[in-house]
Amino acid sequence: MRAGNTGLAIDVPAEISSRLAPYAGRDVIMGVRPEDLEVANGGDPPGLCFEALVEVVERLGAESLLDLQVGEQTMVASVEPNIRAKRGDRLRFALRPERLHFFDTKSEAAI
Repeated sequence: MRAGNTGLAIDVPAEISSRLAPYAGRDVIMGVRPEDLEVANGGDPPGLCFEALVEVVERLGAESLLDLQVGEQTMVASVEPNIRAKRGDRLRFALRPERLHFFDTKSEAAI
């Protein structure tokens, strides 16, 4: 199963696809926490990676928060402080599939 919108499209792992089967053909909301995004490396599955434009960098010592533009959406990533991103950089991120959250768009209930 492939899910996406105008900015982010991912391959939904089989264990999650079965949970989403009743929502086939309907919109759902995908949520991901900032700490569950990682700067991608060559070993990450391509279907769980996406590119983002860094808009704001907030260095907090033990972590850096990156405000990202992904298509028409914005996201926040919490990354290790050694990631030296700056405004205007394009970075590739990976999602942790076991940490994705899905919600019904009408009721906003967790799926």
